[in-house]
Amino acid sequence: MLQIPPLVKNVFDSFPLRKYGPVLNSSDQSNEDCICFGQASPNAENQFILAVNQTFEYSINDKVVLLPVDPHALACTLILCHKNKLTLPRKCIKNKDAKSANSMIKVNYHASPDKMLPMLVENNIKLQTREVRSSESIKRLIQSDNSFENDPIAKLINQMLDTELYDLWILCLLTELLPNHDNEKLRRLFYLDDSPLSNDYTAKLITRSIYNVIPCWNNFQVRYSELFHESLGDKFSWKELSELLNVESPFSRELRTSFSGLYSELLANFKRKIPLIYKYTSSQELTKSKSIVALKFYSFVIIVDQFAAGTNLSKSLEGPIRETLIKDAYEAIQKYA
Repeated sequence: MLQIPPLVKNVFDSFPLRKYGPVLNSSDQSNEDCICFGQASPNAENQFILAVNQTFEYSINDKVVLLPVDPHALACTLILCHKNKLTLPRKCIKNKDAKSANSMIKVNYHASPDKMLPMLVENNIKLQTREVRSSESIKRLIQSDNSFENDPIAKLINQMLDTELYDLWILCLLTELLPNHDNEKLRRLFYLDDSPLSNDYTAKLITRSIYNVIPCWNNFQVRYSELFHESLGDKFSWKELSELLNVESPFSRELRTSFSGLYSELLANFKRKIPLIYKYTSSQELTKSKSIVALKFYSFVIIVDQFAAGTNLSKSLEGPIRETLIKDAYEAIQKYA
């Protein structure tokens, strides 16, 4: 009888054969846990899929909806509901739900060519065409499609929301929310496979990968190029990688100091501007462009309230208007439930 070579035997002893059950039909499997927008009369000709980083559950009048964890993605969700007369996405069975022509999916940021989310996939069933819009393309579309040229104040505030406020969210992630290697927090903020996070070494690799990609969001690294004297690439020798994984942050002390300085500067500007933005968005007469600005601003407030408690960004909302601001933000999304 032939003897099994020791090397092969060791491999099979370490990884014994297992019997696996049949693989379910992929179409049935993907429909069991779908996230669908609701609407009264689905448009069979045009459909869209919004790809987001991660979602969280929020209860409105005993209805559990799923909202993105990113300010820009939440704003896109609300604007899509506002413009298309949709209700906020909920779990559904796609093939069995007549109101599920439009949907939301959770994807890893690596699914996007520019590592930025959300992405919007628009399908025209009649013409058999599909268009994929990047995060930047979505912002340009919103600005061009909502009469901002006729309202210079709305245009100015919209630009500030797209740049300064989102930059604050990026800096909050880099300086306060992510540095402590909290895997549970990573799962809440990013769509990740649980298996790599169960190992300390691979969890650190994932954290570093996230650190590297966040400065690319919203053209942050381009806008503040003077801060980035060091490379943020992913190519390292094993020795360099081992050394990097043993430090709290993959960025140099100089860059972390620069982040903190910029964060403090933008926070100070934000504190001065909050009352003005709130006064503008809460006025009774809501024009087309003002409605969009209000949804963007309230999206930012909700995400900060949900995920940035105790941070300097959350503290910047403190003041006489905090309670009414947060109340108005949540009330603004209730109409889409």
